[in-house]
Amino acid sequence: MTDLPTAQIRPFSLRHQKAISSGRIRVILPDRLRSRLWLTMTTMDEQIGYTTKDNPNWWNSTSAIEEADREYARLLGISVYDSNGHRVGTNLQAVVQHGDDHSVLDVIEVYMALHGGGPVDLRAVQRSINDAFVDFACP
Repeated sequence: MTDLPTAQIRPFSLRHQKAISSGRIRVILPDRLRSRLWLTMTTMDEQIGYTTKDNPNWWNSTSAIEEADREYARLLGISVYDSNGHRVGTNLQAVVQHGDDHSVLDVIEVYMALHGGGPVDLRAVQRSINDAFVDFACP
């Protein structure tokens, strides 16, 4: 049985929290880089199949971006639930395109931790994301 994937990482903003808040680390990402990163993630997204313990014969489908949304909220402790107890998504597109600069790095790390094992080569995704940073002079 394949379980729903989880990211076994500590996101950038948690690892470097003191340095970010003191200003020792400043992350500045131009708008065009943010757009390219989001387009790269959506273009190279992959489907993930999983089963649940209560119904192991039924396959569910999700994607690396959908699961990154769930895991990003879990890892940063920002999950929000509606009155019926269902999780409300965090809108990763808005985080990448308009959120705090360090949050973009968090989203990318979580997305990459969940990506892989499917038809899209993980190295190609890494290369595309790294190329975006280089092309916009943002190493």
